[in-house]
Amino acid sequence: MKKEMETTKDAAINHSKSTKVDKTTKVKRSSTQDSILEEKEIQASKLPQETDTACETIKDDDKNHSKATKDNEAKEVKRRGEYRTKAKAGNTDKVPPHLLVISNDKYQNAMSLNKNDTAYMQMVSDNSKLRFENGILTFKGFPATPAELQEIYTEEGIEKINIPLLMVIYSIIHEKFSETMPENQNINERINIYYPELAKGIGKSPKITKSDVQDCIHSIKLFEKLIGIITNGTGSTDILPVIYNAEYDTTKNVISFTSPYIVKLIREIYTASIRTNKKKQVQLKKNGQPQMVASHSYMIHMDIAKEKNKKAVEIVFIVVAVIEKAGKHNPNIKAETIIERSCLLKHSLHGQTAGNKTNTLKRAFRKAWELLREKTDLISAYEDIHLPDPEDISVIPTSATLDINFKFPNNGKPQN
Repeated sequence: MKKEMETTKDAAINHSKSTKVDKTTKVKRSSTQDSILEEKEIQASKLPQETDTACETIKDDDKNHSKATKDNEAKEVKRRGEYRTKAKAGNTDKVPPHLLVISNDKYQNAMSLNKNDTAYMQMVSDNSKLRFENGILTFKGFPATPAELQEIYTEEGIEKINIPLLMVIYSIIHEKFSETMPENQNINERINIYYPELAKGIGKSPKITKSDVQDCIHSIKLFEKLIGIITNGTGSTDILPVIYNAEYDTTKNVISFTSPYIVKLIREIYTASIRTNKKKQVQLKKNGQPQMVASHSYMIHMDIAKEKNKKAVEIVFIVVAVIEKAGKHNPNIKAETIIERSCLLKHSLHGQTAGNKTNTLKRAFRKAWELLREKTDLISAYEDIHLPDPEDISVIPTSATLDINFKFPNNGKPQN
């Protein structure tokens, strides 16, 4: 009997120890789980804040969701800041997949600083005395004229003008009005661009930084020093700001501005591209819309705008326009003509020694021949097109060989 009682006692003790171990294990497991959860919360709090990421609130179906948890979530949102989403941006203008260049002969210099009788841009040293109201640009309180603006014209700072970005803006504005031309073209209408879409379109990294946005805004603000001049500025509405009143809304992540010159320029090119017969009568399509002569090229990829060698990109713009205008009819252009039509390249060659000019030309043209292959659709669009080889020194001009003539033979675009 005594032995049985001892056995029972031992069993009870063992059961008690087992229970304690069980409880200890549970406590340890609970502690471990808490640690894991805590670690996950810490990791979550360190997640990078994406510019274009929606702040989603996970709804807990548990009606007894603790107030403490809600307070923690509120603190976390406050710590990380409000997300700027596309939904908050409102109505913004589309960034197209291709960058447009003007192929209409008459307007080929309209987005350059090359003076001509049709349309061109001019840089000013100080725009503080310029105002744009009721469709008219004024200087010192009076309607601006080419003669009066002469005192603030300048070439200083041209190298800082981001021509590729300006052509991106041109493409966005053209896209905006392409379906409603020529009816809906209010030169005072604001252009609204959601920066993350712009960055994605031009091939920027999805990890947008504050400096990326600042650099873009700075470049656009520099465009406010460009004046567009149509038909030599003879009319009161023929001298217009290229970009006016540029702003950046930090809460919406939206860049907005008006572009009186580009909007009017697009309308002018549209009118000039309407096909007419020998009697100057408008040729109509079956749907009643006017037949149009091609005025732009859509061959260039939008992400060419991120290239650092802006002079090379400018050469691509000029060469693509030449090829698109000529088609299979032996497109060709001399090196000196490319330089004359450019802004950045021509300006960079001023006052340089022969050796420095040659080095500048080498960097610009070699990169341009690479980009023609990598950042345009020329090879797929034109049958058997021959493009200059970047490694062939015979197609790289020097200061002594500016009369070299580049040819781009091809068998034309396939017939649909």
